[in-house]
Amino acid sequence: MRLYVIHDTNGNWQLDKENEIPIEYCATKQIEVKENCRCFSITLVDIRKQINENRKTK
Repeated sequence: MRLYVIHDTNGNWQLDKENEIPIEYCATKQIEVKENCRCFSITLVDIRKQINENRKTK
């Protein structure tokens, strides 16, 4: 199962984007649902920050 999570800052029930890049924190995670594994953690990220950091390292 793939889980999608967003921090809906403005409460409009959608992931806001500028030029197709998310401007709200978001995350995706592949999880396997099992009887003995009922907890997981997921870290929300700022995609714009990730893109800028990747550009600096190139």
